[in-house]
Amino acid sequence: MEVLIALVALSVGGLAGFFAGRGWSVRHDKTAALSRQLDETHAEYAHYQDQVDRHFHKTAELINNLTHTYSDMHQHLSDGAQRLSKRTLAKTSIDQNFLHNSSQAPILVSNSTNATEPPKDYAPKPADEPGALDESYGAPSPTHSPTKRH
Repeated sequence: MEVLIALVALSVGGLAGFFAGRGWSVRHDKTAALSRQLDETHAEYAHYQDQVDRHFHKTAELINNLTHTYSDMHQHLSDGAQRLSKRTLAKTSIDQNFLHNSSQAPILVSNSTNATEPPKDYAPKPADEPGALDESYGAPSPTHSPTKRH
């Protein structure tokens, strides 16, 4: 009888070990697959970062080339105007046009050292109305007092 109990215990232990080992193997395979997938994702991300770095480096290079080309073009036109034109206005005109940006809005260059001067109000308006930069512009007149709501 003791032999039979030992054989049954050995069989149960063997089956439990078999299934536990099989479960361990499945978990180990899943872990290995996830590890491989993580390594592949890291490699793809590193490749993407490298592409982004190369893109921005090339963009900066092209912008610098464009800036130098534009500056060279301006210098060429200015030299040609000065050398080929009898008028002194030619160089001044080119230099003034160089101070405008692409939207044709002038770049304001101030020679004044007094930077505390308020902005000028050049908006078109009738002479008897305050301009948009006037302190009273858009404010209610003093004869109208705000009503309180109850």
